[in-house]
Amino acid sequence: MNHKPYRGESCVLVADSELRQIQLNFLQGIRPDEWMPVLVGALHWHQLFPFQWLYVQDTPVKAVYIVVEGRVDLYRSEPDRSRILASTAEAASLLGHLEFLVGIRYATNARCAEPCRLLSIELQAFSRLIYHFPEIKEKLFATKIANRLATFSFMRQLPLAEALRTVACGMLAEAVSKLDKKPNEVVYHAGESSDVLFLIHQGQVSLTSPSGAGRHLLGNGALFGAAQRLADFTGVGSDERQMVHNAVATTQTVLYRVPYHRFSGILGLKAEETMAGEIARREQLFEQMPIFADLDRVQRRKLAGFASHIYFPNTHLVVQQGEAADSLWVLVSGCAALRSLAPDGQRQASTVAYGPTYFAERALLGQISQHSTVEALPGSEWLRLYWQDWETFVGVQRRSDLRRQLAKRMPPVRAGAQPAPGQRRRRWLTLRAPRYSWLEPGEQVVLRVRRHWIAFVVKMLPGVLGFVVLAALFVLADSDRLQSLLVNSLLVTLLHSLLLLLLFGGILAIVWGTLDYFNDWLTVTDLRVVHHEELLFINEWRKQAPLEQIQNVDFSTTWLGKLFNYGTLKIATAAAQGEISFGYAANFSELRAEILKQREQRRRQTEAASKQNIQRLLEKRLGIAVDVPSRVYQGSAAETGSRALHRRLARFLQSHMRRDRGDSSIWRKHWMVLLPQLGGPFLLLLGGMGIAFSPLLFGEFNSLLRLAGLSQGGGLAQWAGPLTLSGVLLSLAALTYAAWLVADWRNDTYEVSNDEIAHVDRVPLGFSEERKSANLGRVQNVSMSIPSPWHWFFNYGDVTCQTAAELGDFIFQGVPDPRSVAREILTRMERYRRRTEREAATKRAQELPDWFEMYNRIEPDVLEKRASRGE
Repeated sequence: MNHKPYRGESCVLVADSELRQIQLNFLQGIRPDEWMPVLVGALHWHQLFPFQWLYVQDTPVKAVYIVVEGRVDLYRSEPDRSRILASTAEAASLLGHLEFLVGIRYATNARCAEPCRLLSIELQAFSRLIYHFPEIKEKLFATKIANRLATFSFMRQLPLAEALRTVACGMLAEAVSKLDKKPNEVVYHAGESSDVLFLIHQGQVSLTSPSGAGRHLLGNGALFGAAQRLADFTGVGSDERQMVHNAVATTQTVLYRVPYHRFSGILGLKAEETMAGEIARREQLFEQMPIFADLDRVQRRKLAGFASHIYFPNTHLVVQQGEAADSLWVLVSGCAALRSLAPDGQRQASTVAYGPTYFAERALLGQISQHSTVEALPGSEWLRLYWQDWETFVGVQRRSDLRRQLAKRMPPVRAGAQPAPGQRRRRWLTLRAPRYSWLEPGEQVVLRVRRHWIAFVVKMLPGVLGFVVLAALFVLADSDRLQSLLVNSLLVTLLHSLLLLLLFGGILAIVWGTLDYFNDWLTVTDLRVVHHEELLFINEWRKQAPLEQIQNVDFSTTWLGKLFNYGTLKIATAAAQGEISFGYAANFSELRAEILKQREQRRRQTEAASKQNIQRLLEKRLGIAVDVPSRVYQGSAAETGSRALHRRLARFLQSHMRRDRGDSSIWRKHWMVLLPQLGGPFLLLLGGMGIAFSPLLFGEFNSLLRLAGLSQGGGLAQWAGPLTLSGVLLSLAALTYAAWLVADWRNDTYEVSNDEIAHVDRVPLGFSEERKSANLGRVQNVSMSIPSPWHWFFNYGDVTCQTAAELGDFIFQGVPDPRSVAREILTRMERYRRRTEREAATKRAQELPDWFEMYNRIEPDVLEKRASRGE
């Protein structure tokens, strides 16, 4: 179907010979021989005069146009005579393509502002281009950027239908350019002239006035770029604007730059008013939230800059019942649907919540399972505070008590539930439990118990009895009768010294036993069970098992244990030697119930993650997926002072023992493992040097003897050459042997990737190589040991990864900082499990979107809607 030109329009068919010379940007990368057959007889030249109409809004799309020369003004007239979707199309711009892709009529009027020369593509040919080359759709419509722009909160102010809103996002996406900023990098200074607005895709920006009177922190989804003198939209450009604030990125930040006049023209919004209103509303919300009442006003305003601002144009799953939520969600405006399933699986009645309110506040304390499902309804506006951003905020404020104060503001128990025995004590203990270095990000201590007091008595009994006996002997040693038996006073003094030494040893034994008792813990977290033993400055030992790997929790006791309520707790995993045994454990029933409860909670979290994955697949297939960054801060806050210097020094000292290659972390053994091996080559080197220099030394000695008249020469002179040569050869052999040992030490590595752990033993010069590996999914538990004060002082030890019986154990022997090695392995294991769970859920759910897509195609209402669009 040929395009019918407007009155006065010159329309000429493009000759086949001209096709090869035509440059079409959206077809770059595709050979002309491939696309030319599709466009033969479908391209037309158009010549228009100033103020001549190309098309009018709300008329059917007849063709897609390409501006070759000139300028075309686009705008949409509203009933109140206002103009939106206003833009200017210059050379190489496309017109009508967005409406065609969305499936609506022309959204704007198109009028030439000066003499124009255009190309038109017939819709049939254009659709065939998309059919044969689907990759050009991303060039025609920047889907990813447009979808992100649709989530910015200023979009809620557009009184547009869904299709026109999509066109507006597409027009804005064509005007956007990306800008990356490093931490502490300036975006602009106050007083600078600028015609650009900035949208924060991810990151944080600090706005400060030159006087220093006010400061605002802005996070994901914020708009900034306020000016002192506002610009009036003219359809072509804008007046000069001078910035009010200094804008500086505080973390790694990704910005969208958009020209001011394009933003105002397309959306019809006043940027300065919109920006000021969003900042004020965001900060006021955090000021009014009761859970942050312990923060002062300045801190609450700063906290607003650590939250992401999100507008949901469609229904979106925010919190899934049973999942381990990771964010506090604040409903700013609009509605949310609250749903839940009863314990028997029956769906309960839904409830609608209205903003402002908030949900999943406990996620800031850890990834805790949620009791209800929260869905954002279309047109709702939200703030999301990710738990790691909260932790970053706590670190920036340098207030360690903020977590405890926040926990006090949380509801302690669900309404209608009775606290289990010991629950108050556990909550008190959890809030005051030390933040172990081996805890995963977001991992929370649920229960932490030490051994029964009987264990302390048993440990102390020999030392106490020995101390009493030695004290008695020391008193007896001062008696006259004993001194009369020991005639020699020296014997009395020696006896007193021996007894004092033994008494001091007894005191040390009591102190050692006390420290050993109070440093032994069984810790249950929301991810694993950990048996931790430590004796300060002497040794440390830790064994752990993920909750998913626990198979049985058993208990054994004796008649005395029954009497005093203690015994041996045994936690079994699939590994052959993967049992965690905790002797003198008290309250077995309570311990077992808590471990099984946490294991069941992990199972429910896996099921909830599977449901969420199905939801995302359906949203993606239906084209309504919302993909926004979850975090504001990329990394943690910058460290300064002595702490940063200490960390840099530690990284430098350990850089030769650990390196990262791709997605793998590689360790070699600590240099203290190498040092004893170099003892032999060092002695050989000393011997070789001694032999090499012996003729010189003896020569000097003989010279002194000749001067004294005690020698007549000769001696070792005749052996000087052979001895020197032998010494040099022996020294070279010692150095070669040492170099071999160093190379062998460097080639013996332990590796952990995203999929497996491996021990690689290479012989120098490539003579042989042995690699032993195991999939991370086969690792049942991980233990760490620092066996001696020597190991503790130099911070190295062993890490054991217990796998299925047929694979055996992987022992990382003598690795530096075994705590961090064990933590790295556990982190990779957790990521691997989550990834495999998502992949399994995706595989199970993959057919569901296909079913829904097929149903959507044949459903009568959908067919009628499509037919009406095709008219």
